[in-house]
Amino acid sequence: MSTGGHSEEDIFRAVDATKNIPGIIYLHCISNYPVLLGNQQMAFIKSLKERSNSVVGYSSHDLDWEVCLVAAANGATVFERHLTLDKRGRGIDDSSSSDPDEFARFCRLLNSFKAVQGEGERELNQGERINMQNLGSSLYASRTIEVGEKLSLQNTVTRAPRKGLTWDSVNQKNLGEVKRSIAAGSAIAEQHFTELKPPLQKDLVLFCDEKQLSIPLRLHDARALQERFPIKNNELHLSYEEVERFRVSMADGLSKLDLAKHYSIHIPDYIDSKTLIDPLSGDERIRKGSRSVIDTCVDLALELANRTGAEVPIVGSFSRLRPEGKFQTYEMLQTFLFNTGQNRGAPIFPQWLPKIAWYFGGADVLDMFCDEGDIATLQETGMELCLDLSHLILSANYAKANWRDWYENLSHLPGIFILRTRPE
Repeated sequence: MSTGGHSEEDIFRAVDATKNIPGIIYLHCISNYPVLLGNQQMAFIKSLKERSNSVVGYSSHDLDWEVCLVAAANGATVFERHLTLDKRGRGIDDSSSSDPDEFARFCRLLNSFKAVQGEGERELNQGERINMQNLGSSLYASRTIEVGEKLSLQNTVTRAPRKGLTWDSVNQKNLGEVKRSIAAGSAIAEQHFTELKPPLQKDLVLFCDEKQLSIPLRLHDARALQERFPIKNNELHLSYEEVERFRVSMADGLSKLDLAKHYSIHIPDYIDSKTLIDPLSGDERIRKGSRSVIDTCVDLALELANRTGAEVPIVGSFSRLRPEGKFQTYEMLQTFLFNTGQNRGAPIFPQWLPKIAWYFGGADVLDMFCDEGDIATLQETGMELCLDLSHLILSANYAKANWRDWYENLSHLPGIFILRTRPE
């Protein structure tokens, strides 16, 4: 029931007479074509909701459809908006209607309103945490800090990125003497104030090795983690800075690793702090930079295979479509990965991705390796794939699909290997 053109008294009398009708919905409305900005009286939506104790909406005759967002903020959950093919047409309501493109934006934002609004609580999301790490600062050791020392202005320096504790967190947690020595230049973390934990028990090591479980390592923490988790398999999850370190000196990078272990390599997602890896990019700088990073990862895989005597699979995230379209992009990527990796003896597997990736703090919506249509493309191209189960579940959730159905279709493809991880 639209309330346009009626007084408050008339509206409330109509509400009282009809509010027991099952499924009744009342639409606040101002019957002008168009309604001048400032004449909407949106606060009346709350009054209408209180009087009717029913679902309330808004019938919009506004020049600016965005006014409906104000209605949503006042409690409207159902919206009427006229459609037109020509907003400059001569009809009485053309100017206060939406064309199809505008109507699509209208629907997208209003259907997302509840999620945008939230529940009235403030929680940090993962993207914010990542951005605070990248853009914030924390404490680093300005010299070696020995066991038993306390942090001070004399043995610390504050700089970016935020890899460790801040003075505020040190004071809040009331952290005192360090219980593990901190090397000069290292980020100061909470673990430095806890006792060293013993290595993983032998029965758990045997279990991990039998099931071929691995842990992700960064180059800077590889030795410490390998001592704590003395299992056979490790994933070297590289940053672009670490790849550059291997490129400059392979021997220096390898000196940080236990070469009695077996390895896989995860190619960095970025080639610098602002640019995602894209070996097919039309931008020469991005294309060359991406291929240089991938080539170095292949060099490293071959060197590790030679040193350890075990194959070193390489996994990468590839998420940028070419203008030619999805199928053509997959074919081009397949050819590139074969020539760059498998042809040299180090196969490279693209991985299945979540629809909304962690890139740039979780603000990137992907269109490769993340939806049901990609399964058919993989079937058609025969491309090999690393099927990351956590990413699969996230992408299926986004599509409101059953991830087990997608898994069933993907797991039977040739050249698929399954990776079980925690979400990024």
